[in-house]
Amino acid sequence: LSHIEEVAAAQAKMLGEKILVKLRHPYLIAGYEHNSSASIGITLFQAHQESSDELMKRADIAMYQAKSAGRNTLRFFDNKMQAIVTSRAELENDLREGIRQQQLLLHYQPQVNVTGQIIGAEALVRWQHPLRGMVSPAEFIPLAETTGLIVELGDLVLRMACRQLSDWRDLGIELTVAVNVSVKQLLRSTLHLRIDELLHQYQIPAHWLQVEITENNAMLNLEHISQQLQQLRDMGIRVAIDDFGTGHSSLATLKVLPVDYLKIDKS
Repeated sequence: LSHIEEVAAAQAKMLGEKILVKLRHPYLIAGYEHNSSASIGITLFQAHQESSDELMKRADIAMYQAKSAGRNTLRFFDNKMQAIVTSRAELENDLREGIRQQQLLLHYQPQVNVTGQIIGAEALVRWQHPLRGMVSPAEFIPLAETTGLIVELGDLVLRMACRQLSDWRDLGIELTVAVNVSVKQLLRSTLHLRIDELLHQYQIPAHWLQVEITENNAMLNLEHISQQLQQLRDMGIRVAIDDFGTGHSSLATLKVLPVDYLKIDKS
């Protein structure tokens, strides 16, 4: 599990829900179909600060809380953690609906040269929720990463960016737009096909689009990601490494990556 408490709780909840789904499946005994359900109690711990007996007691208390809540569910021993996980689940459901309802929008941060001339823009995704208001990317992007929604969200961002480039072209404006892509998008090996489809749909040249991947993500699967980035460059798309200086890559490693730009992290 993650060393970050909230992420570890979300991972435990996800696994617990998978177990609940499996145990709800009907099964046969002596030719008769039976059904059962489960109640799950969860407690988190750090290293060896608590004894195994104490952890089992906490999980047992949490399990009985799940029974009291109507069974066929799970509960955390820590009420604060239970509230965090519940809130996170609500946010995940809202994000799924937000993507379907196209509540996501792009803001564009100008990129300028030394004379102050605007030469491009970076697409920054924002979420305008009807009740929550403007939700910070720092809140929903990590959630999208851990739940896998980042692939669907990333595709939406690419589509919106390409549509905006097309609209600007119709106004006589030619700019390069940079879009962040996740490592999950690159690992699917079909990103270049999807981008090629969008470029043809909106009739925009490939060199107007720039994809960015963070330095840490680029190092996760160097050989595969390098191949994917090369496919994008072969199409004419520019590639940038974002957050450079925060990871563990060496300049020698970076020379292997097919990269046009390095974006130095502000730290």
